Amino acid sequence: MVGGLWWSFGEPRLENGEIVTDFYFQIGRHIELRFPWPVRRFDGAGGLSLQLDNGAAAGPRLAPDLISNRQETGRKLYEILGKEAQSSLIRAFAHPGTDSFERILYLHFPTPSPENKELCLTLEDLPWELLHDGEEFISWRYSLQIIRAHSLEAFPQPAKRIDVSCWGILLVTPFVFASPGRLQNLGLEALHHGMVEARALRSLEKQTHGLIQVLPHKAKQQAGGVTTIPELESLLRGGYAKRFPMLHFIGHGVIYNDEPCLCFECEEEDRIDYVPAERLRKLFMETRDAPPHPPLPSVIFLNACASSSRGRHSAGIASGLHDLGMCVIGYNAEIHDDDKPLLAAESFYKSLCLDQSVQNPQSNPNVVTAIGSARRRLRDVRDDAKTAWGSLRAYVPVDISFTVHGRGLVERFTQKVYSHFAQWMNPGEYTDHLSIG
Repeated sequence: MVGGLWWSFGEPRLENGEIVTDFYFQIGRHIELRFPWPVRRFDGAGGLSLQLDNGAAAGPRLAPDLISNRQETGRKLYEILGKEAQSSLIRAFAHPGTDSFERILYLHFPTPSPENKELCLTLEDLPWELLHDGEEFISWRYSLQIIRAHSLEAFPQPAKRIDVSCWGILLVTPFVFASPGRLQNLGLEALHHGMVEARALRSLEKQTHGLIQVLPHKAKQQAGGVTTIPELESLLRGGYAKRFPMLHFIGHGVIYNDEPCLCFECEEEDRIDYVPAERLRKLFMETRDAPPHPPLPSVIFLNACASSSRGRHSAGIASGLHDLGMCVIGYNAEIHDDDKPLLAAESFYKSLCLDQSVQNPQSNPNVVTAIGSARRRLRDVRDDAKTAWGSLRAYVPVDISFTVHGRGLVERFTQKVYSHFAQWMNPGEYTDHLSIG
């Protein structure tokens, strides 16, 4: 079962150098908050810093030099929310049977307008994943979701139900299978274990007897997926999102001209197609609006650096696509040469596509539970020097859930899948680590 608590922020304004915003929690209780105005700075990762009382800089981009301050940053944010908001966490989950619930804390932000865009994005971009209650980081105890809505009256919003006959994943893998020579000419690192991730996703089709399907199939490149924007546009316009409601991106993310971009391939071998949030938004909007009005993907998982980072002039990729009604998961930091993105993806799909159908057969599998599972898996990696659990940001427009037709088949296949699935993502099975960045 799923239980949730909503913390909702009103439109911010600037008074005497501070962000001032109305704050609501649980059933809409109103208090006024004052946040210290963050000092803006853009570094190589498009960072935003928050000045602490002791003068130490701590920011949501989780650069290596900020590791020692992450708990202090989380405590400061938590204290600003006030005692009433803190006690709402206890009240919301204190009733009997709480242990059987997925505890979800929704952070509900206003949609930026041209007049208040900078203030809204600054408020939203603070390191909420680092909230710390004095004992633990909140995101270790609760599944923390970022939600942007158009009005405060819309809390909570109704769940969005999606009917599927199988779990379809549209795989996007630019430069993952590119030749070493081409990567060297472009100045890109090889994604050796991006290949491992793509092949692992492909193997799920056989392991689940078609319960999980991955497209597109390529004759020359069995494990690879979409590599160019025109190819992605063609598949979306062809209605593939109806059969494949999840899009999984494996590849490079960079800060290019002060904006986070995903790197796609070009027909010209010596070029990189840098695709920012606004171009992706336009692609999805034009696809949605063109006859016969095919649906958009419901869930987008971006295993790439800076895929949830804010740019100088935009809210970033994950936030920008979320406004179109999609759940978008990404990272607001660099993803280094380790297995964390692989573990997060494994936990997400395992929870959504397999576990939830067996553990709660009376409920519909939902993405917020799956995101919580992914973050907990990252938390349990004890050598977490890069704080991947804190840089994983999930934008969820509503509590997206699925109705799987032929649930009896799901349940019969699941136990057989477990043994294969455990082998898929066991880090001990591989001598190298996943390379995403």
